[in-house]
Amino acid sequence: MKKIILLSSIALVGLLSACDDDYSNQFNIDAPITDVKNSTFTLLSSDYPEVAGLAENQELALSKDPETGVFVEALNAVGTNKYFTDNAPAEEYLPAYLNKKFPNADLGSKFTVTFNQYQAPAAYLADFTNLSVYDLTDRDYKAVWGSNLDASYLSPSTLNKIPALLSENVKDAAAGDMKVVNYAYSDTEPSTGGNASVVYQQTDQFDGEGVYVIAAKAGDGKYYPFGKLKAESYTYGYMYPAPIIVTDGIITEGDGAAYTVSVEETTGGYALKNTWEQYLYMAGTYNSFNVSTALPSEGGVWKFNKNADGTYSIVNVLTEKTVKLNLYNNSYSYGAYPSTSFEGKIYLSASMAEEDGFVPYNVSMEGVSYVWKHDASYGYWKASTFVNSTNYPSESFLVSPEIDLTDATNPQLSFDGACRFFGTNPEDFLSVQIAADYEGNAATATWTELDVPNWSDGNNWDFYNSGVIDLSPYKGQKVHIAFKYVSTSERAATWEIKNVLVQEKPNGNYWDVCLFKEVAEGDAAQAMGRAAAAIPNASRLYVYNGTAWSEYENADARVAVVDPTVYASLGTDVITSPETVLPVFLSRTYPYAVEGDRAAVIYNKKADTPAVSEFTYSGVWTETSTSVPTTVTFAKEADGISANTSVYLSETFLGSDGGFTIQNVSLGGLSYVWSNTALYGWKASAFSNNTNNTTESWIVSPAINFKKAVAPVMTFDEAHRYLNGAAPTKYFGVMISTDYKGDVTTSTWTTLEVPVWSTGETWDFVNIGTIDLSAYNGKTVYVAFKYSSDSDAAATWEVKNLKIYEEGTEE
Repeated sequence: MKKIILLSSIALVGLLSACDDDYSNQFNIDAPITDVKNSTFTLLSSDYPEVAGLAENQELALSKDPETGVFVEALNAVGTNKYFTDNAPAEEYLPAYLNKKFPNADLGSKFTVTFNQYQAPAAYLADFTNLSVYDLTDRDYKAVWGSNLDASYLSPSTLNKIPALLSENVKDAAAGDMKVVNYAYSDTEPSTGGNASVVYQQTDQFDGEGVYVIAAKAGDGKYYPFGKLKAESYTYGYMYPAPIIVTDGIITEGDGAAYTVSVEETTGGYALKNTWEQYLYMAGTYNSFNVSTALPSEGGVWKFNKNADGTYSIVNVLTEKTVKLNLYNNSYSYGAYPSTSFEGKIYLSASMAEEDGFVPYNVSMEGVSYVWKHDASYGYWKASTFVNSTNYPSESFLVSPEIDLTDATNPQLSFDGACRFFGTNPEDFLSVQIAADYEGNAATATWTELDVPNWSDGNNWDFYNSGVIDLSPYKGQKVHIAFKYVSTSERAATWEIKNVLVQEKPNGNYWDVCLFKEVAEGDAAQAMGRAAAAIPNASRLYVYNGTAWSEYENADARVAVVDPTVYASLGTDVITSPETVLPVFLSRTYPYAVEGDRAAVIYNKKADTPAVSEFTYSGVWTETSTSVPTTVTFAKEADGISANTSVYLSETFLGSDGGFTIQNVSLGGLSYVWSNTALYGWKASAFSNNTNNTTESWIVSPAINFKKAVAPVMTFDEAHRYLNGAAPTKYFGVMISTDYKGDVTTSTWTTLEVPVWSTGETWDFVNIGTIDLSAYNGKTVYVAFKYSSDSDAAATWEVKNLKIYEEGTEE
């Protein structure tokens, strides 16, 4: 072998001698370009210290200011803080990192890098510069209640006195000053004596005799008081009341005194007398009321039955008819109706306060001991296989008891549900099934999926009503319904179910009443959890505008004040670890927060020294980041890798979201509007079940840095149909913002003019031309595609091949 190598070496020397020029010239021929990268990635936390520590970057930072080293300090902070700043820009320091990461990349390579860029705190946080504390005193409580009452706390009717107290006691206040006001509070108004004012407080406990305002909350959200016919001279008829004002469960004396009903105990129940001194009674077969100044011998006795939702059914003992507010011919009126008028025959009613005969059946289950579990404390059945931050695969049924529809005519099903974490479509994992042959084994029964009209949008834990599910195809049979839950290792939703009802289709719109009791001396309401005298248990934030104090409000975020009860539970007057304590506080304060919600929390950083921190909700509450994801494209050219300021964003959207995020403002009962597809890019539609649904939904880009822009433009391809003759701009918008912080509804958006739209007659994509973005030079921007729909049109809109670049540089 050695001889062979030697001979080969000698032969090579001879070859070089014979062909020296030709051989040498081979080294002057450019090597073929074979490794052209097109890489897209996001920096990891571990990458920032590496970028900051590169010798090449340290030398560059030092060269910019050798004397003070301010830029070296800024670069080192990148490694610590995990974000870039104006003094340590990614455009200058990422090229060295990319050279190290991709040493063999050839000319023409492109790197699209998403990284954290520092963002200044929200502008509204500057409002909290002059914060201090004011604790209400005994003198303040006396000023509130006057000489008639001795109460060392505030109540719902007196919270509006706080601004006057501050004006009286805080001298030399300057515009912008803020006070955290700590005070003792009770939901119950204090007892009144003599001619003192009264209020009518909502209660879910009927205490027998007393003075009440009786009012039903109608479908329009307003309360309508019960007790009077159209005029005092009428002796019979229905009641047609105007709505009454209810604020935080309270009706003021001025609003409610004319509508009070005196409830008087009598044999077998209670008599009802209005302020015209008329007793209400029923006679004959009519559903209307009769009135008399004397209690009649029959028909004037009523019973109060409490409902599960806190409302009351008032039933006439003689006729067994129930007082109901009814919507008829677009008018609200009171009558007393037989149960056949407002509820069909009930075949199954399961509030789920108990297990109610429902049985889980697990077809398959991995890594968990159960899927469905009854929660008695909240009164619902709950399914989930997300355990210890892991999604476990499963298939499980929650099966009802047998439902006898043998004599049914028009049976229907409804239920209340809350669900989250299902991705874009709840029906991928959750369904309602029905079977006529279930005999204890859900795996062998013949199940048919039912069409559920309404699903939660998954943004919160609010219970939604399913809407009416028609069961008439199953009349004449005995059936079981089941709630079917499916999960995978990639997705494990949570589903909560209660108030399952199978009944005959009811007629009309009817509402039961709420009770608002007059709070007076000796009433049982006095025992309802008053605050201890003069011990603060609540807090609010007030601001001075230069002339008056008012409660602070801000449209950009929720504002929460940590009250004294929280400090008492912690056993301290201060919060030294807000990042640990405040997320728990916020989860209890705002249990139904949705993605992107922000909250400014006022808390004591030191004793009687309030501070503010902002938190953002993304599944959990976390302190708002001081950085924002930003995307920059880098290119390798003859002189090395540098930021390619000619291309800011280039995305096909074909199976890739391009870093865009969905923001649903209103889904109109749908589970989603926008979806990303491999064939059509981003696609939006609100047409479902042959219905045009009213919606508003956005997709928003990552941050785009125009700080060095000269002539940026934007272009994309779009196709749309089914606008029903409307202009595209009525329902579609291409938007831009410089202050977006995760919530489209609290940001300032400008509509960009699209030069060319597709015809809407075919699915052919059309390039829209270019949109000039130079007005935003020097700024960081977000672009968004806004989709809306209504009952007139729920079009389909498809968007792909988005490119934002410097004009004149497009390849």
